Amino acid sequence: MRGPDRTAVAGAGMWRVRPHRSLLVRMLAASVLIAVCSVAATAWLAARTTAHAIRQEQGQVLTDDTTVYDTLVGYAATHPGWDGVDRTVRDLAQRTGRRITLTTQDRARTLARSGSAATLPARESAVVDPLHVDAGLDRHATDDRIDSRAVGPYRLTAPERRQLGGEVTKILGCLRDSGLAARIDHQASGRPYVVIGGGNLFASKGSQLCEVPRLEKPTPTERKAFAQLGALAADCLGRHGLREVAIGSDFAAVSTSATAQPCVDSARREQLATYVAAPALLFITDPPDGPTRTVFALSPANTARVAGAAGLVLLLTVSVTVLVGTQLVRPLRALAAAALHPTAEGQLRVPVTTHDEIGYLAAAFNDLTERRSLMEEPRKAMVSDVAHELHTPLSNIRSWLETGQDGIAVPDQAFMNSLLAEALQLQHIIDDLQDLAAADAGALRLHPEPLYVRDLLDHVAGAHRLGRTPPVSAWASPPREIPR
Repeated sequence: MRGPDRTAVAGAGMWRVRPHRSLLVRMLAASVLIAVCSVAATAWLAARTTAHAIRQEQGQVLTDDTTVYDTLVGYAATHPGWDGVDRTVRDLAQRTGRRITLTTQDRARTLARSGSAATLPARESAVVDPLHVDAGLDRHATDDRIDSRAVGPYRLTAPERRQLGGEVTKILGCLRDSGLAARIDHQASGRPYVVIGGGNLFASKGSQLCEVPRLEKPTPTERKAFAQLGALAADCLGRHGLREVAIGSDFAAVSTSATAQPCVDSARREQLATYVAAPALLFITDPPDGPTRTVFALSPANTARVAGAAGLVLLLTVSVTVLVGTQLVRPLRALAAAALHPTAEGQLRVPVTTHDEIGYLAAAFNDLTERRSLMEEPRKAMVSDVAHELHTPLSNIRSWLETGQDGIAVPDQAFMNSLLAEALQLQHIIDDLQDLAAADAGALRLHPEPLYVRDLLDHVAGAHRLGRTPPVSAWASPPREIPR
């Protein structure tokens, strides 16, 4: 991949990064992406959890309201009036946490309430009438919408219950001896009956063998009640031009006329009216004061769902962060390794793989490395030249001293002058190095002085008389002090 222009990098930092390649834009985009994912996941989780909690709460409220309605309908079906219902209302209110009020149909009188008096809603929650029940709320409702617990004159007497109980016990023993699973259940009137499991042909034969149909024979109490029902239905049937019809134990009219069954149902309501409580209006509301209900309680499933979504969001966040961070850190590590571990050939070059700020930093590093390499060659040459310049006068001084020690040269004035000249030459080189150091530090101050050509020529001639070629530095002016 082609890196940024080195000229642009070296040009006093005057370079530009395209917006879509900018490191800041990329980091901002990654942050926005993480934030959007987190917010979206949180919103989705909150919506799902809230909707689930609302459905649970609505289901619980519906269950509580159904329980209240079913219990009060059962009370009305088994009592001729509402006297004594206050305790039942208070128990229901305590169990469901709702405010319950029962009034007459004209709202003129309050039959029972679970709390202090309060303004009632404009519309009742339900009408409690065991003879006209809501089939969706009453699990004891029959096809004619009469609560099955309203038995009235069909309730068996104690002797009749004992007699039927003995017979059903014998039948149950016969069925079990025949290998059939059976149990005893009771109707609201107290009549026992046998429930045979299986429902197959063998169960039907066993039922005939043990004389199970014998239990369906009506008792004197039931015959009297059915006779009364038939008399009440006869009036209705006569108004429609129909003769009396037979009525089965399930209160079904044995007739082909569509008018017969409504007449039987109407007669049955008329028959039971004096045995059940009068219709009442039911108001179910939230209590204004009292214990606060937990509306949105987190179930273990909801808690696990929240924890799972939070863990998923955290995992995505960490993954994106690690991915972005790795892409950002990799070139920085390459730069650090190249800077800390130079090779014998010099500083390493780092690859430029991006066009963002890090890419320009890598290009600048490579440019700096190249310029350093270019500056290294003159430095090495200068060190070599300085070593040569120092070596020459030191070699001359050593040679003159050795010849004087061996007695070849006489240590006269000229001898001493030559040694002094070489020492001054060394001092002059050292002063030049100090001048270079001061120049690099920006502390060098120049003081121009006139140069006498005669002194320079005399110095050169003296050096030739000693048998050597004067160095380049010998053409400089005589030693001088440079103020610092």
